[in-house]
Amino acid sequence: MSHTPTPAPDVPPIPTPDIVTEAVGDETDPKLKPGVVPGSALLNTGWLGTAMALNVMDLPLQFVLKDQLGYSAAQVASFAFLGKTASYVKPVMGVLSDAVPLCGTRRYHYLQLSLIAGAVCFIMFGLAPTHWPRLMLPIYILLYFCMNLASTVLGGLMVDLGKRFAATGRLSSDRQGITKGSEMVSGFLGGFLAKADFIVTGIICASLHLALVPVMKRYLKEEPVLRRRESPWMEVKAQGRALIRSRTLLAAAGLIILVVAAPGFKTPLLY
Repeated sequence: MSHTPTPAPDVPPIPTPDIVTEAVGDETDPKLKPGVVPGSALLNTGWLGTAMALNVMDLPLQFVLKDQLGYSAAQVASFAFLGKTASYVKPVMGVLSDAVPLCGTRRYHYLQLSLIAGAVCFIMFGLAPTHWPRLMLPIYILLYFCMNLASTVLGGLMVDLGKRFAATGRLSSDRQGITKGSEMVSGFLGGFLAKADFIVTGIICASLHLALVPVMKRYLKEEPVLRRRESPWMEVKAQGRALIRSRTLLAAAGLIILVVAAPGFKTPLLY
């Protein structure tokens, strides 16, 4: 007696990784040179533009607060502490970028939004000392949020590339080198800008952000994220619990707090 096999039930396909960038390329491409990480040039361009914008503004802002608005040393320090609130919630930005796609992507649209919004905030911040001195702090908080969001998304892209090409260390070294190098260059530029009207600084910093928008549009291509069955906010909660329970992360955070807790000489030297 013959037996007819029962057909296997249809199994839904397993979702593929969400982000695939044209700038990254294929790690099996024979045209790739040994030691070269595809997409690293685009990533480093993003680090350079955002770091320069942040550092160029630093010295002119201190003189605006001290000389133009008459802030005391304690008020300048308090302004920086409150204005950089976004830095204290940066892990939350990372969780949102990973778990909640924006317009179907996890990197591209978040990055473009932060760059454009940051440029607008730079212009507003440059006008604030003359037109809206009482809005200096709220605008600075919003500006720093945009800059930290761009930094977080670039960091996510760095992790994507680092994992794919086993180059996390090299990319992290590039980031640190670019950041410290931009501090040296922007220090000289900031000294000259401190003598000019603050709106000039705002325009230059905004231009650095806007210059990255067409570059990212041209070279950073990301496939749409596959829709998941579970709510993205469930993923946010899951990643949040993982952050809190990670002993390695908490230890690293504690180490960073100890390193940056030293008051430094920036404000005392200024006064």
